[in-house]
Amino acid sequence: ETEKRNLEKELRNAEKLDAIGRFTRNENMIVSSSDDATIIIWDIETCERVRTIRGHDKAVGTCVLTADNRYILSGSEDYTIRIWDFESGKEMEKIELLWVPRAIAISPTNPSQIITANGNGTLTEFNIPIVI
Repeated sequence: ETEKRNLEKELRNAEKLDAIGRFTRNENMIVSSSDDATIIIWDIETCERVRTIRGHDKAVGTCVLTADNRYILSGSEDYTIRIWDFESGKEMEKIELLWVPRAIAISPTNPSQIITANGNGTLTEFNIPIVI
């Protein structure tokens, strides 16, 4: 029988949880973003916050973890995509946009290639070789 756990009461992230990135390689941590402009790394086993990342000025509506678990990409209503170091939480790069990014996808074959789905109904491709 599949074990189900209700993490609603255990993983609290401000008033509204907006997005959950993917599991880390060892599958015991996830990344979330929320309306309070934070990104939080959670330990699923203990239901504890590992790290809270701050830097966006408005709600963070999307976040994703790179396949190598080195970086978190986040998109915010402050019209930016930011790249964070997973281990330290340090902001590595800030990309200012003319639109609000609603979703971020990273290419599985070329991790420096990302695509955003935008609040204006468009998709935009970026190549970010500097960090990733």
